[in-house]
This record gives sequence, structure tokens and C-alpha cells, in this order.
Amino acid sequence: MYIAIPVFTLIGIIGWGIYFLIDLYKHRFTNLWRRAFIHSSIVYMIVVVHLTIGYLQFPAQTLMIDRVQLVPFRFVYDWYMVSMRGSWFFWNSVKLTTYNFLLLIPLGIYLTSLYKLRPRRGLVLVILTTVVIELTQLVLTKFGFIDRGFNVDDLLLNSLGGWFGLWIGSLISNRSQANSYKRKTA
Repeated sequence: MYIAIPVFTLIGIIGWGIYFLIDLYKHRFTNLWRRAFIHSSIVYMIVVVHLTIGYLQFPAQTLMIDRVQLVPFRFVYDWYMVSMRGSWFFWNSVKLTTYNFLLLIPLGIYLTSLYKLRPRRGLVLVILTTVVIELTQLVLTKFGFIDRGFNVDDLLLNSLGGWFGLWIGSLISNRSQANSYKRKTA
């Protein structure tokens, strides 16, 4: 008998709950918008961990197969192959590819808007985040706790989505800086 528990999600929620209560006690209602933005970034990170790691299986499975996909843009080939088999498989593949692209867009926005990182440094953090996610999936699969794998396409799509988020965040930051400059000079 196996049991699946969202260990990392529970740790994240408990940790965030404690941080939220301490933050609320210390700061009350000062800088409310900024703190709400910080808390939303923490909740976003917990959701990303849950979506990418999910539930850990206890006891660990012994017959997990390592799935390592090192061919870039393999998803394009998959789209072609599944388009011949039927529409459900094709649209499911498109959906998963789109989700991989969308996953780290908010991270890019948070890095530029909240933490004031320049896009180049932000891109390094986005790529490191993607690599950590994929390596964590690979290691947890190796030890039998999850049934995922390492996929270069996920690295590419997540990084591209994060870069897009960095671009959006820099546009937002530039616009807000221009507006504050106009208010100061007026």
C-alpha cells in the first residue's frame, strides 16, 4: 500500500503561514501593497513547487524508470506524431507545452518588479530555477518518490516563459518610473 503526501507543499504553506502572521504582527498595515505583492510571490512559489514536484509516494517505488529527454525541441516532433493519432493527444501535448511556457512568467515579473533585478541577472535566476526544478524531479524519480523525469524541452520552455515575464516586468517598471518622474517634475 502506498500513500502520497504533498510534503513540499505542506512545508511551504506552514512556513508561509508562520511568516504571514509574524509579518502582520510586526508591520500591521504599513506598505500594504508591497507586502501583499511579496506574499503573492511566496504563494506563487508554493504553487510552482506543487505543480512541478507534486505528491511524494511513501514508501518509495522501487521500479521507477529514469526518463531523461535531452533532445531540444522534441515537443515539435511530438506534436507532429500525435497529430496523426487524433485530436485529443495533439491538444493535450499543446496544452502541456503551453503550461511549461506559462509556468515561470510570473517569476520574471516578480524578479523585475518586486526585487528590482535587471533582466540579465533575472534570466540567470530563471534558468537556475528551471534547472533546479528539473534536477529535483530527476533525483526524486531516481529514488522512487515521484514519477517524473528530466526534460530539456521543459528547460527551454520554462526559461523562455521566464524571459517573457522579465520583459513584461521591465516594461511595467519602466512605465512606473516614467510616471513617477513626470509627477516629480510637474
